Amino acid sequence: MDCSLSFKQVIETLNFNTSAPSMYCFVHRFSVPDRQPGSRWYIPPSIYPPYYLPDYCSGPIYMMNPTALSAILALAPKAQVFEVEDAFFTGVLAQQAGVQRRVKRGIWCRPVRFNKFLELGRNIFKKVYGSSN
Repeated sequence: MDCSLSFKQVIETLNFNTSAPSMYCFVHRFSVPDRQPGSRWYIPPSIYPPYYLPDYCSGPIYMMNPTALSAILALAPKAQVFEVEDAFFTGVLAQQAGVQRRVKRGIWCRPVRFNKFLELGRNIFKKVYGSSN
């Protein structure tokens, strides 16, 4: 995964009223827990029985205000933990704590292939120096 962050959006977000517990991120909605026991993202029905996970933030990057963090951390010691930490922390605990997960422009992630970086680097080099050697 590669992450991109618009600092202009971060500053605007941080200037918002932070009294309501909120996190800003790329939000996964209507995700179904992985029920395959051998899977890296397996969530046993005995630990989390609902068919859908609550809305949760994509693991690579998210922002939250101190109110949200405090509310989540207050619940964590009593919670039944599962190993998909982004869904657990920013989904299950955040929902129980009343934390809003908000989609924020400028915060997103997507898979990127390494060869695309090489190609981009070559193109930039050509524009700056006039050749790829």
